[in-house]
Amino acid sequence: MKFSVNYKNILIVIIVSSALGLVFNSFSPTGIKIIREADKVVETDSEDYSIIVSDGIEIKTVESKSAYKFFLEEDYIFVDSRDQWDYEDGHIKGAINIPQFSFEPDNETLSKLDKSTNLVIYCDGNDCDVSKRLAKEFIKLGYNFVFVYLGGYMEWATLGFPIE
Repeated sequence: MKFSVNYKNILIVIIVSSALGLVFNSFSPTGIKIIREADKVVETDSEDYSIIVSDGIEIKTVESKSAYKFFLEEDYIFVDSRDQWDYEDGHIKGAINIPQFSFEPDNETLSKLDKSTNLVIYCDGNDCDVSKRLAKEFIKLGYNFVFVYLGGYMEWATLGFPIE
């Protein structure tokens, strides 16, 4: 028995399914942007933070020096935006875990935070956008003092800052 493959039909199925996926994505309220805009840096006079604009939302970002300063002030809550397994493997001392991938506005931990709370959100490091996405969610909900620590957990641990 000879088995033959009809490549034309396979190509048609791939093209039709890709087109349907693109159409669904464009109409979905949670669709993924096909062409992503680069974050824009905004000039600021602050030596503690910088501002980037991502998807039209201004996000304050901090480097390790400012993040550690905030940590020492104890007036800031550090939020680990990574999944619970990464958090359990190690996190910034005292940080709470609110994973971006399973974020819900009615999250129990989130409901305990006042909207005027100083938050420093982080993930693994510079190549990780999870913290920026979670920061946007907090900002949309009306939290006023949201910072993103770009260096993230990896940089924090490498610098020998307190971890758990």
